[in-house]
Amino acid sequence: MATPVEMVRFLLEQNGLPQSALVPDVFPNRQNVSEFLAGKRGISYDRAAKLAAFFHLSPAAFYSTQ
Repeated sequence: MATPVEMVRFLLEQNGLPQSALVPDVFPNRQNVSEFLAGKRGISYDRAAKLAAFFHLSPAAFYSTQ
């Protein structure tokens, strides 16, 4: 199973979206997006729910079993 970061990177690429597309619906600013994608920030339940809504998926898609 993919990590949350890998999943977000994949979805951004598949949809032809830049990281900045996640601001402000998912992350409050670009720095937070960059930190998350660099593995410096974890994912909260709230953030998983926002990502799920943004990409029209289940929040479970953003939970890692690793």
